[in-house]
Order: sequence, then structure tokens, then C-alpha cells
Amino acid sequence: MSKVAVSFDGGAPFAVPLGQCEGDPVKEFPIDSSLLFAADGQIYFGSLAVRKSLEVHGSPQRRLDSLKRWLTTGEQSELDQVSLPRAFNQTGTEFSLADAIALMFAHILRLTHDYLRGQYGDELLDNVVYRFTRPVFGPDRGRWVDQQMTGAIAAGLQLERRLGTSYTGSIDAGLARKLLDALSPKAASLRCISPQGVLEPVAAGILVLSQVPNRRFLAAIMDIGAGTTDIALFAGIQPDGLPTVDRVHTHGIPVSVTKAGDYIDGLLAKIIEEGAQDRLTARDHIEIELNIRRWKEDIFKFQEAIPTLSGGRRLARITLHIFTRVRGFQAMQQELIDSLFGVLRSAEEIIDSYATLMAPPLFRPVDNIEIIPCGGGANLPVFREIAGRYWESWPSGRRLGFDVQKPIPADGNYDESFPQLAVALGGALRDQPVVNGPAPSRPTRGRY
Repeated sequence: MSKVAVSFDGGAPFAVPLGQCEGDPVKEFPIDSSLLFAADGQIYFGSLAVRKSLEVHGSPQRRLDSLKRWLTTGEQSELDQVSLPRAFNQTGTEFSLADAIALMFAHILRLTHDYLRGQYGDELLDNVVYRFTRPVFGPDRGRWVDQQMTGAIAAGLQLERRLGTSYTGSIDAGLARKLLDALSPKAASLRCISPQGVLEPVAAGILVLSQVPNRRFLAAIMDIGAGTTDIALFAGIQPDGLPTVDRVHTHGIPVSVTKAGDYIDGLLAKIIEEGAQDRLTARDHIEIELNIRRWKEDIFKFQEAIPTLSGGRRLARITLHIFTRVRGFQAMQQELIDSLFGVLRSAEEIIDSYATLMAPPLFRPVDNIEIIPCGGGANLPVFREIAGRYWESWPSGRRLGFDVQKPIPADGNYDESFPQLAVALGGALRDQPVVNGPAPSRPTRGRY
């Protein structure tokens, strides 16, 4: 999913209803980060790409659904030299991964700009700073991702201006190729793009944690997205009288775990395919791949899914109760819990100092670690498991409980949508907290 949030002159951030702008009948704020390079020579975006890929009267066509995966786990190479696989490009025109990312940004920017113009007028876009968020990486990948993202957004801004007023979510592949070839390699738009990404765990936690002024806290953010689960521990201070946290120090070694929504998709697809009583055709496998996200949403929203292929053929019913108890899902949960405790172990000395330090009069030693669930997986049962555990600090021996925060702040206006929007909303705040770190300490003897 892709999300956008906006803040005017330091005011409260708000989410742009991209799904509503796109005409998605289900989603209001996020849109599918999907592209279909179709056999009819067109490139389709977002919900239109999903619908076109599933048209009953034609052959199902594979979509690009997780472009971000190429940045988070892919090789650190020049993406403009990596061609789209033939299985995902049936247009007959060559495109690279860098082209695909730029095209997706152009679509997102067109929806955003049209919405803001319609609501607030053209002059609003005269002085804009564009930001992006990203997971916590090591220095090398962090710099590489920042470069790829700033370049892609700059290309997307140029493309968006050339799409024309009649653009409705698709573009001829030949025209897209010409527009891409005409891009300026040193775009002036780079000047309006922040060169470094806002760290997703910090962005996700700012609004949730900025509710009780005049306090010091320890918080672990667990952002379960599509490709990765990002976990980071940080200490924050929200001084009296300020609306948000103004200082953040990351502690220990943040991690990105490649177990998240995409992994659940693969696990669910495997269960569906293994449970099919009849032999599945190549077309059946493609249909399962194209529908898996929707069926996953059904399981976690309605506690069950009945996978149905074209022609009305039903496969075996899958319930939430059964799915969350399969070995692969249980293994994923345990890996996420182990990763959380690994982050805590890497900062054990700091945690103990917060648990025992003689604090100034305004602050007291902490007695719990706040857990902030964010992302599409914010309501997964792993958080109920974490809530029943504790961290035994060393050498003091103090037990710190885990206070799993509600994914939606007390004053949130987005209801169940907030966990998916938390990163975008936090990243849009004009006054970002000063972030120091990461500052890893040596792993010692933390227990749980």
C-alpha cells in the first residue's frame, strides 16, 4: 500500500484520501502499490491495475505488487539497469525497475496534487517540500535507498507534469517510454525533496506517544508492513507545553525482519494450494497469486476466507483460528518476538539506566517499555503474546512490563485506518524530533 499525508505551515498532518480519489470502492486512504504492464499495451496503476489483472473475460496477468521489496531486500545496484521480468511486462516495450518506481510515484503525485488543488487551490503547491519514510538500515543501504528514493520522486514529479489533464489511472506503454526517455537527469525538482528518509519506526511512534506531556519514556516500535517488520527501541522526551515529542534517541541495534505481509501472503497461498482437492492449473496458480491479498484481508477482518476462482469454483474454507495456528505462522510470530528481544538485549545497559537512574524531579524511572504496533499488521495476535511477557533488566533485576499501546491514539480521527497511516502522518510533521543514534551497546545478559 501507498499512503500520503500533508501538513500546512506546521499544522496537524492529515491523510490524503488516495483510495477515494482513485475510485476504489473499498479503500479510502491507501492505494495498492500495484502496476500492470498489460498485453493490450497499457500500463495500469493502483486499484485499476488490480481490476484489470483479474478480468474474467481475459487471461489473468501478473502484477507488480511490491516495488518497495526491491529497495528493502534487493541488491544495491543501479535499478535503471535491471529490466522488468517478462512475466510481469507484456506490453512489448522495455522498462526497468527504476522506470516502474518512477511511474508509480507519478501516479501517486497526480492523485495528491489533484486533490490538494481541488480542496485548497493551485497556489498551495507553489512551495512544497516532499519527504519519504524508510525502514532503519545500516549506513550503506540507508544511503543507497535515500538516493534511489530521491531520484525516483524527482522523476515522478517530472512525469506527473507531463501526464496531461485527461489522465485517469493508465497510460500507453509507448508514450510512457517516450516520457521516461525525455526526463532530465539533473532535475530541478531535487531541490524540493528531503535528501534523507524519515525513519519509519520513529515516524510511526511520534503521534501515538505525543499524548502525555512532561514525561520521559522507552518505546519499541513494531511496524509490520508488506515486505518487512521494522523494530526499533528509542527513548523520548515530551517537554511540558509542547504538542509532540521533541527529542528521540535510538538505542541498541534496530532491525528489519523479512517476515511481514508478503510472507503471510505466501504462507496462505501455500495452504490454499495444498488444500485443493482438484489439480490446479497454471491459470489457477496465477489467480491465487492475484487474489491472495484480498483473501488475507477477509481472514483477519471476517475470521474466514473462502477462496473462489473464476467460474465460481470454490476452494477449501480457511478460518482465522486454524490459520494462526499453522506452523509457518507460529514461526513468524516467534521470530518477531525473538527479534524484539534481540533489539532490547543490544541496549540492555541503557534500559537498566532508565529503570534505575535517579531522575530529575520532573521525571521518574520507567517501569515499563511501551510497544507501539503500526502498519497493516498492527492487529496481529503477536501483540497479545508480547503483552503477556516482561523484560528483566540487568544488573538491577527490575522487571519492566510491556505496555502494548492501542494502535489508534486517543485523539485519532482515522479509526481503524490509523495504524496504516501512522508512518505517513508522523513523517509529515514539520517539526521532526531530533534523532540521535543508533548507538548500539554490546549484547549482555538480558532475559525474558
